Amino acid sequence: MQCGFDLADSTLGLKGRALSVSQGREIMPLLEFERRYILKVLNAVNWRVNGPKGAAALLGVPPSTLRSKMSKLGIKRS
Repeated sequence: MQCGFDLADSTLGLKGRALSVSQGREIMPLLEFERRYILKVLNAVNWRVNGPKGAAALLGVPPSTLRSKMSKLGIKRS
């Protein structure tokens, strides 16, 4: 999905983050990874959920789905 907003993996701090036990990196549950990823995207777009440059568009999900995930994962703007 193209939304006219380019957000590189390096902006989110994800470049080279493939986890492996041999690399000695932390392996986390999928829900925790998803929570951290959503938080990074939200911070990158200044917590904008809706709109073509919002987090929902970047993640490729409807805003209502993102809000539901945020609630489920305990994500709140502080």
